[in-house]
Amino acid sequence: MAEGTETPKKDGSVSVKILKNGLEASIIVTPEEGAGTPPTPEMAFAELKKASVVFGIDTDLIHTIFKEKRFYTEITIASGTPAVDGKDAEVKYYFDAKSDLKPQEDEKGNVDYKNIQLIKSVKKGQKLAEVIPPVPGKEGKTVQDKKILPVIGKLAKIPSGPNTEVSPDNPNILIASIDGSVRLSRNQVVVDSIFVIEKDVDYETGNIDYVGTLVIKGDVKSGFEVKIKGDVEINGLVEDAHIIADGNVVIKNGFLGRGNGFIEAGGDVTLKFCENQNIQAKGNIYIGEAVLHSSLQSESRIEVKGSKGAIVGGIARATKGIVAKEIGNYQEIKTEVIVGIDESIIKKMQEIDEEIKKTNENLNNIKKALYTFYKRKMSGKKLKKEHEELFGKLQTLQQQIPLQMPELEEQRKKIEEEMKKYSDITVDVLGTVYPGTRIVIQKFKKSINAETKKVRFKIFEEEIKEIAL
Repeated sequence: MAEGTETPKKDGSVSVKILKNGLEASIIVTPEEGAGTPPTPEMAFAELKKASVVFGIDTDLIHTIFKEKRFYTEITIASGTPAVDGKDAEVKYYFDAKSDLKPQEDEKGNVDYKNIQLIKSVKKGQKLAEVIPPVPGKEGKTVQDKKILPVIGKLAKIPSGPNTEVSPDNPNILIASIDGSVRLSRNQVVVDSIFVIEKDVDYETGNIDYVGTLVIKGDVKSGFEVKIKGDVEINGLVEDAHIIADGNVVIKNGFLGRGNGFIEAGGDVTLKFCENQNIQAKGNIYIGEAVLHSSLQSESRIEVKGSKGAIVGGIARATKGIVAKEIGNYQEIKTEVIVGIDESIIKKMQEIDEEIKKTNENLNNIKKALYTFYKRKMSGKKLKKEHEELFGKLQTLQQQIPLQMPELEEQRKKIEEEMKKYSDITVDVLGTVYPGTRIVIQKFKKSINAETKKVRFKIFEEEIKEIAL
């Protein structure tokens, strides 16, 4: 070292950081330089106090940092206590609230229609549901000794519907107020009175219009109508009749005629076979043996998986997918299966796109016209009265038209989000799909030209692809 040159001198230091919204504190220790004062644990404690860090300090770790000279490294030395969020209240049901009306199938493909549990009988006073109260949360604490409030668990409303009441012994328990059949409808527990018709629906009974749940032990003959606010179970055959139910429809035999019958259900439709008929369901459609020359429409899924499990002729349309053993037949009968979002929504998207295109074109045309007028004004030429009025109107339109775009873009965004929900929908064929069949998934179409076995149809890279099952 040259004579007269002093050694650099710098005291050691401790810096404090508050992390994770106050749940942690860390320190970085910097050693002294030259003849500076070395950092000490006492210095660390003083800096923590300045930063108001008073809770969850690991004193032993701080002493270890200085003893082992762990300098220039950020080390967590204090930890708070995180809050424990409360748990939302929940509703416990004392019946099968998510009853699956899909018929059970054995290894040989035989389907059991006799044991579909559509009617869930309850007695007056029977417990149906219970609200389990929310669990309170637990406060936390930051390293600066500040409270962290937990998220409070949400309350749940008792799901009381028609013919139910709150228990006189417990305000969180729901009971049946009549004997009947229980079901869950739009998050409400409903008890329907049950009416049983021991014979066919024909000229002797006339049309049926009933507010509860209905059991028909016989057939429903051609030309008659059964209209139900609840569920309907039919043990026999349905001919060219009309079945309209707010709930589920179970037909333990089949549905056939000359195409003049229809079933309209607010829930699922389950039946053995369908021939020359029309079914529309907000829920699933389950058919065991075969669908022949019929029109099926489901806002959920269609499954035809019995021992035959065939869709032959007609149209089957389902929003969330179709599964069948066979589609079409060796005679190459024209059969169409369509899955995905409703065509009206796709059409709406196309209309919005067209409206956006026209709006942009109009705006560009207005800008061109205004530019022409501006050029005339800048050159000192005076506009005619009618041109001056048009100039003013165009200026107003130039400001108004862009205001329409956010609403159009928002509508388009909502439809795109809705369509994304159905991006993975498929048509699954567990046996054979035959020529004459057309597969439609969303806006994409594929005609089948050769027999194909055990295949899944799915959109991939903007076209329908075949994937072996």
